[in-house]
Amino acid sequence: MALALACRAAPEKPATTVDLLSRFPDVDCRSDTLDLPFLLSRSLLKHRGWEEARAPGTKTTWLWLAGTEGRLELPFSTVGPKTLRLTARCKASQGPRLTVAVSLNGHALTSLSLTPEEAEQRIDLPAAVQVGGRNELLLEARPVAGRPPRPLMLTRLEVGPAGGAKDAAPVRSQDGLRLPPGAAVRYPLHVAAPGVELEILLRGGPAAESRLRVTLEGGGRQRELSVLAAPAGGERHGLVALPPGDFARLTLSSAGAAILPTLRLRLPGMAARPRPRPSSGPARPRPNLVLYVADAVRADLLSAYGNPLPTSPRFDAFAREGWLFEDATAQSASTRPSVASLLTGLGVDGHGVVGLGSTIVPALITLPEALHAAGYATAAFVANDVLSTALGYAQGFDAWSSLPRRPSAELVRAALLWTREHRGPFFVYIHTMGAHRPYEPAPEHWRPFLPASLPRVRDVNALVQKPELAPEELAFIRSAYEGEIHEGDAAFGALVDGLREQGVRDRTAIAFTADHGEGFEEHGHRGHGVRLYQETAHVPLALGVPGAGAGRRIATPVQHIDLAPTFLSLAGAPAPADLLGRDLTALAGGPRDEAVQGRLLVSRLSYAGAEKVAVRWRTLKLIANEEPDTPSADRFELYDLSRDPRETRNIASEMPEAVEYLWMESRALRSLEEGLRVRVGAGRKVELSPRDKEALRALGYVE
Repeated sequence: MALALACRAAPEKPATTVDLLSRFPDVDCRSDTLDLPFLLSRSLLKHRGWEEARAPGTKTTWLWLAGTEGRLELPFSTVGPKTLRLTARCKASQGPRLTVAVSLNGHALTSLSLTPEEAEQRIDLPAAVQVGGRNELLLEARPVAGRPPRPLMLTRLEVGPAGGAKDAAPVRSQDGLRLPPGAAVRYPLHVAAPGVELEILLRGGPAAESRLRVTLEGGGRQRELSVLAAPAGGERHGLVALPPGDFARLTLSSAGAAILPTLRLRLPGMAARPRPRPSSGPARPRPNLVLYVADAVRADLLSAYGNPLPTSPRFDAFAREGWLFEDATAQSASTRPSVASLLTGLGVDGHGVVGLGSTIVPALITLPEALHAAGYATAAFVANDVLSTALGYAQGFDAWSSLPRRPSAELVRAALLWTREHRGPFFVYIHTMGAHRPYEPAPEHWRPFLPASLPRVRDVNALVQKPELAPEELAFIRSAYEGEIHEGDAAFGALVDGLREQGVRDRTAIAFTADHGEGFEEHGHRGHGVRLYQETAHVPLALGVPGAGAGRRIATPVQHIDLAPTFLSLAGAPAPADLLGRDLTALAGGPRDEAVQGRLLVSRLSYAGAEKVAVRWRTLKLIANEEPDTPSADRFELYDLSRDPRETRNIASEMPEAVEYLWMESRALRSLEEGLRVRVGAGRKVELSPRDKEALRALGYVE
């Protein structure tokens, strides 16, 4: 039986098509018969704690255990007695035998004794330890002390109903999707408007009728929308209306004895995620451009974002003269990937800068390169020396001034000397240490923020090293951080004043932002780099464009990748085709754009063992914890920032349809950039120089 699906909107709506088949790797597939190739094809149900290896001379994939624990998610269609068969062996270096404990959903099943010779292991999976949907299989190796890692190799895994029933999992083929009896695929949807229809073309099996059941689950209820049948060797065409609502799951399951040999899935009329193009905007003189990045400055501690203390008077005044973006999100929680996004206009999956040795590869077109080609003189003044020229950050700059850990005021003076000699058009990137550790503000900037109750130990750097802090100690450190913000704010004000004195302020567009924020125990962590909660993800962003109006506060969520297309639009320069950001001048100056209001924002970090992805959609924020040892139950966190801005209540279990929808949509978006990364070889790593390692050590990134 074959099936083609499409959703069509009401006639007055444009008919946009979403290819559901292309999203098969991310969709929730369920069956009672699974094997290793199927599990490896999944990105939503990714293997964690494993490293893939290719069998020599074949296309067969094996799995090595990367550490001592490996997890696999088994998506069962039903709960019932099943048999797990796996073929595995241990490394000879582990000794004659290796003990491996096996559990399902936290319930111990058995202990295996592996040898260097491959052997099949058979394990019964009782119904009592299963759940309908995702089940977590955990293998825990107990290697001999002192022996090398990757203690075991898994070469084959099969799960099936007890008794040997031979159905199979859904499989994508060249013709479409094969959906055997008992299997199901579940597509998360968000049907906001009426008039959307599911278009189905169902083909019968060669010798038997085929039946397809269509259900919709959401809002605590499940509805059967249709059961369609196609005769043997024939076809059946039908339309199924999808009722509007909030998040829901569309489930397609084989309801007959025949296999669906081809399942083509399309949803015309659903809101596809377009690839945004920067707006060319109205014709305007080309302004000078300044990108001012204050390192580690979180938004909510600036007075313009609600801090009752006057930490940022100059930023506040600048924002009143231009546009303040109330909800700006960093692309990552550490400097290198975030700045790579600012300079390339790409998300982390596009430029591939993760970890400490990743580079911005020459094949990527950077913002300064594009502006230089458009006739701009380009210069950078950078105090954070982890942004080294050896790692590609100077690509496209005529002048790169590295001023390691120098005061913000010194960077501003150096930049103003340069602008005095380059009357334009110019692009200047200034990256100050902002409020980055160590927190050592000048006394006059710190004094207004000192708490009334001071700790006994008043050495900020000594306190920062303590694993646990008393409330007065934490308040003392935070006051030093606020003093750093105030000191950096004065330097930013000096930049604006200096450009005005040079007579170019009214011809210069300025963007102020931060690469990431800073945590102060809000979620059990201080600093940045390994969390994507709002204290590190929410950054300040203000934009001042000559002659473009003033005093606007814009609530629409935006992100770092929006700045590159904005500057290119202001310069009248063409944007690289792969940019997914939006022109902020069009957003701030034009009518409400629903496509912008409802777009996804994706952040990602991969640092110091932390692997996380954050997805924003309107006021919802999904965090995916991708660390190999994360239990399935803790993998996703979902927060409604309109009701819970401090992210204290995880509602993932209450809104599973929203979790699935946001994750699948984000994977589709990330896949666009992953394709670019593969094409240009982005994310190449180099050996860090002794100078780079010393810079990281001085900033607390490495021991």
